Amino acid sequence: MEQRDIIYAAGIFDGEGCTGVYRNRKGYYFIQAVVSNTNLELLEWFAQRLGGNVSNKIYWTGNRKGYYQWSCSGLRALAFLREIQPYSIVKRKIIEVVLQFPTTGSGKRCSYETKLKLSYLYEQTKQINHRGL
Repeated sequence: MEQRDIIYAAGIFDGEGCTGVYRNRKGYYFIQAVVSNTNLELLEWFAQRLGGNVSNKIYWTGNRKGYYQWSCSGLRALAFLREIQPYSIVKRKIIEVVLQFPTTGSGKRCSYETKLKLSYLYEQTKQINHRGL
């Protein structure tokens, strides 16, 4: 990706994106990067340059406009976050935490030390992403 595209993606991600370390029902940890927006063309731009998926329109009730989501996970998410990290301002702290995610051995049968690290990263991103009341 060209540098101007990386800088543009970082700006969009700072305003419209989120990332974190998540845990599914089976206890597996994973990372994901998501951008939500009402403009499908923008999210298709992300998918063309970065891969990942664009969801169907998600509708809100009432007078809110529906929106779309681009998402990627795993190694693709790590690569994306590494590229935009130097240009991120708002999401810099959480990106730094997510980039500590181990690239191997993060399954259910990983070592005790890896499980502790994954749990720590999960709690850290949960805390950073927490919304105030």
